[in-house]
Amino acid sequence: MYTPLIGRRLLDRANARDGLNRSPAEFFDEVFFPLFFGNDRYLMTAGNSKFGQLVNNRKKHEAAAQKEGRPWDDAERSRLREIALTDFHGVATDATEPQSHLVLGGYARGSDGTTSGQVTGIDHQATADEVYLSWIGAASGAGVAGGVVLLIEHEEVLDAILEGWSLYRDVLTAPNNLKANQIETWNGQWLRHRFSARYRPDDPTSFIHGLINTKKTPYNIETVSWARLVFSLGRQIGDQPVPAYVYSLGQTNTTLGFIPLHLGATGILRESYTTLRGFYRSLFGDAAVAVEPDRLDEVYDAGLGFKRACEEGAIGLHTLRPAKLETFLLDGKNKQPRPALPADAQTPLLYQTWILAMLGNQKKDLYERAAETAEMLLSFETGAIGGKMNLKKEVKAALAATTLSSLIDSATVISESVQDGSKANFSNEEIEETLDTLDALVRAALDLSPERLRLFLALLRFQVALLRGKSLHATAS
Repeated sequence: MYTPLIGRRLLDRANARDGLNRSPAEFFDEVFFPLFFGNDRYLMTAGNSKFGQLVNNRKKHEAAAQKEGRPWDDAERSRLREIALTDFHGVATDATEPQSHLVLGGYARGSDGTTSGQVTGIDHQATADEVYLSWIGAASGAGVAGGVVLLIEHEEVLDAILEGWSLYRDVLTAPNNLKANQIETWNGQWLRHRFSARYRPDDPTSFIHGLINTKKTPYNIETVSWARLVFSLGRQIGDQPVPAYVYSLGQTNTTLGFIPLHLGATGILRESYTTLRGFYRSLFGDAAVAVEPDRLDEVYDAGLGFKRACEEGAIGLHTLRPAKLETFLLDGKNKQPRPALPADAQTPLLYQTWILAMLGNQKKDLYERAAETAEMLLSFETGAIGGKMNLKKEVKAALAATTLSSLIDSATVISESVQDGSKANFSNEEIEETLDTLDALVRAALDLSPERLRLFLALLRFQVALLRGKSLHATAS
């Protein structure tokens, strides 16, 4: 039952911002209720509360008002909401157990119900403060794709969420046919935007227009990709790990617990992306399609869903593997990348960004080995070395290598081929350079674990695809 704690943290931030010392009940009365439920279009669902029933049974209340001779207008609906709020205060004051219709994130009446929270042997007594704080805390969750919500206890995150509430009210009140009750979805998209390079203080809500699904009415705000949210958090907060409480409340409740967000991984990926982006520019010039490094939150998607990523125990570099990359890895289909042209260079760039980052302290040396080996193999493939085209089979075998032994075998065949005068007319200098490159390749591979070897071999194949793309681009130009 983490929502009251987050609610307390957010209330403390709000009081500090406003220079006040409001109690949970006072903040609920003066700020939270008017903002979230002071309009027919609520910011969040109100559950089984009296003011929630006003929305669920709107036709019934409208019929009752007309029967009693009262106009069904804003004043009447506001009067009913005030009555419902008074009832809520009374129930909160009398609360003794953290049941979920009062304490959001609490337990249902039956411990075996689908909406029950976690079971505990602790005899916990609910208080009125916990009731109010749980609603405030639940409204602070950031929804991500996959149907789960993150509660993040960090001052900058809570400040941004508090700032975003009133903006969401403005967006929802405008005549836009937007679906109500999406506070968690809004929080997720708002945090990603608020901490992004595209945030504009003079027009803070402009970002939302590109995130509205207009296929059917009322329109939905699309849920943010968890990887893009993590990138924005890393850009703002830095390398420190931040705990997130992950859960989902609905017809069936799910609690994944506390999951560390290792935001330092986003900095490592940005560094790798910067390195590779420079290489792409050197190949393709301004024709290369690539966003700025501080805008990776706009394009980066992970292949794992968030629930599956949480099963790894933490959100870090390993779980940020780009979507669809597995088809190019040895434990996938070991697919050979197509030649990378400027128009579609962004995706292989992202693939290599993650691979390079995963190579850790060896990434600089391994990148140099991959680039050098790729140039050598492409020279054989195009006949630039030796003046003949009969080494294509050897190049194909080297790129298809899946193990250390198969890589050594292919390197041995190439070594023998370049020294066989009957196959090609190599100069002594060309032979020496080729053997040095092969020797450096094998020595680097010998030092790698099986996991890093498969990543290195994938990096090599992407480097070859880039050089092939460069050749095609130069021909087309």
